[in-house]
Amino acid sequence: MADVRLFIVTDDPRQAVRDVLGVSTLLEVPDFVRVVSAPMQIATLPDGARGIGRWYGAHRSMAEFAWMDRRARGGVSGVSAAFQDRLNEWKAARRAEEAALLGQILAEEAPSHFAVVEPETAPETKPRQTWS
Repeated sequence: MADVRLFIVTDDPRQAVRDVLGVSTLLEVPDFVRVVSAPMQIATLPDGARGIGRWYGAHRSMAEFAWMDRRARGGVSGVSAAFQDRLNEWKAARRAEEAALLGQILAEEAPSHFAVVEPETAPETKPRQTWS
């Protein structure tokens, strides 16, 4: 756990990693991040941990209450502006790497697997109803 630099504390792990990290699945969460949603895990976060809470339920969950209690006991910190900037830089670099990889894959595959199809000229159609 010494390498964990951020705990995402949440009641919806999938949505939280999308919002905080910009990744699509929990499998894409980097090693320096841990996602916790069980109240017992939240209650036992180590002193010195940095955490960010993301809540999606209509009502406060047990996880959210555990996070509020853990923060009230002290020893954990939130995300500073400097850390958020570094996280945003990480997300931008990751998106750039993915875009480059996708571009490379499409460039290699395009000639053999994708055919260029000319669009057909569709006759003009009028809307069935206009609103004024």
